[in-house]
Amino acid sequence: MDITDLRKNNVLILALRGKLDSLTTPALQEKILNFIQEGNKRIVMDCRALDYLSSSGIRAFYIAGKKLEESGGKLIFACPTPQVKKVIDVVGMSRHFSVFSDFEEAVQSLA
Repeated sequence: MDITDLRKNNVLILALRGKLDSLTTPALQEKILNFIQEGNKRIVMDCRALDYLSSSGIRAFYIAGKKLEESGGKLIFACPTPQVKKVIDVVGMSRHFSVFSDFEEAVQSLA
């Protein structure tokens, strides 16, 4: 799992590449929570290159989403691959998080 971070219009973008499973989730969760602690309140998860999403990854997103909500922030998802989108739909994440098929639209929604 590779995690690349960049900022655009005061929005933190985390680009995920590879598999988000029980082995890689702890590093992502720590990174997200550190960014939140640093004061980042608008985060886009760029899922264009995310090949796999496990239950541990889902849990990490819910934890981060809850922390962001507590501070008036928001976590959203952009461009999930078909296999990741299927997981998002099956577990009902789209009821709790905005999911965009267009990357720029996702970033603009938080700008």
